[in-house]
Amino acid sequence: MAVLSVRAEITVWARPQVITVTMPLTGTARFALTDVTELAELIVQCNEDLNAR
Repeated sequence: MAVLSVRAEITVWARPQVITVTMPLTGTARFALTDVTELAELIVQCNEDLNAR
């Protein structure tokens, strides 16, 4: 298992076969490893939204 804190509000947990992400606007969601591109786009969008506040 690996943990990546993108910023105080965004945390990503990587486990075998699944990635779990916690974001303030969407809560906690699980993604398959094959969805890593979609997940990266969501993280970037959430980060931009948080910066706009």
